[in-house]
Amino acid sequence: MNSLLDHPVWHALTGPHHRFATGSAQALRYVDSCAPLAALRPGDDDGRALAPLFAPGQTVMLMNVAAGSERWRDWQLLREARVRQYVWDGSPWPMAEDDTPGAPRIVRLGHAAAAQATALAERVAPGGPFRAGHLALGSYWGVFSGDELVAMAGERLCPSGWREIASVATAPAHRGLGHAAALVRRLVGDALAAGDLPFLHVAPNNPAQKLYRRLGFVLRRELPIFAMQRGAALAGLPSA
Repeated sequence: MNSLLDHPVWHALTGPHHRFATGSAQALRYVDSCAPLAALRPGDDDGRALAPLFAPGQTVMLMNVAAGSERWRDWQLLREARVRQYVWDGSPWPMAEDDTPGAPRIVRLGHAAAAQATALAERVAPGGPFRAGHLALGSYWGVFSGDELVAMAGERLCPSGWREIASVATAPAHRGLGHAAALVRRLVGDALAAGDLPFLHVAPNNPAQKLYRRLGFVLRRELPIFAMQRGAALAGLPSA
């Protein structure tokens, strides 16, 4: 079952998120409104299969592919990095946020919060992969100060039996107040109540790893991740 996490985007798009998928038997992507994420069939590293799914100039995030061969000549590598993949270690069910002393009040985020969620994500991680359509991929929760959304977290990828906790963001002026911990606890509880296991991805230099380990996550592996841009239109292939 853990092997699904080696290619979580593919297994989400061929599983619970199939309604958000477009592509072929070799390559799939999320529809534009949801997430700038795509995947090749596990074991296939031919970037040509992705080309018909993107217009020239469009960018995409890919995870755990070998993106350096001649088969990727139609793509430009914008950035290459590694992410650490953590999985929940099966420790006792964390306390619900309402039972945690001093925990903030968290509320479910709906479509009406899309603009604030997008602004918060851009403020915390400029140029990141968050899009308003993320809110349709799973449950999202937030903390407000007055009418301002100051912290959020939600569910993104969902290979069968797993739920990814993602978009954990807190406005700088509201850090250190336990917002992220309360939100992650809530999402862990949601996943477990549904019979799924939570996992997440984090940059190797992100200090939030200390929080995730304290909450019961353990490192599974590191995965390569690539930001790619589609090049000029390909002969014989239509532009997306």
